[in-house]
Amino acid sequence: MSFLDRFTKNNRKELNIIIVGCGKVGTTLIKRLSEEGHNVTFSIISDT
Repeated sequence: MSFLDRFTKNNRKELNIIIVGCGKVGTTLIKRLSEEGHNVTFSIISDT
């Protein structure tokens, strides 16, 4: 059972998740959540 299983409703197996930032943590989250079947959208914010 994954961490996000406790947030799913009615045994729904996928969530829509937005991740801001694609550093080490963001990239790891994107990979793991995608592999678990969740819909993942990410955004990269740059000062330049």
